[in-house]
Amino acid sequence: MANKQIDMRKVKQIFKLYSEGVSKRRISSRLGLSRNTIIKYIAFFKRGLSTKKWTIRSANMFFS
Repeated sequence: MANKQIDMRKVKQIFKLYSEGVSKRRISSRLGLSRNTIIKYIAFFKRGLSTKKWTIRSANMFFS
């Protein structure tokens, strides 16, 4: 299923779960996405926060 787009709701769930400390493997099984997809979106998110130091706290602030 290469290049299949996922909806924004799932993207937000990825970031929210990851910021809560849920493992990438568990996120992928919960959302029905491949682990590589999860890794890709988390990398995009971290790259977007490159001006700040990546921390769980900054992710939580982003989603609250």
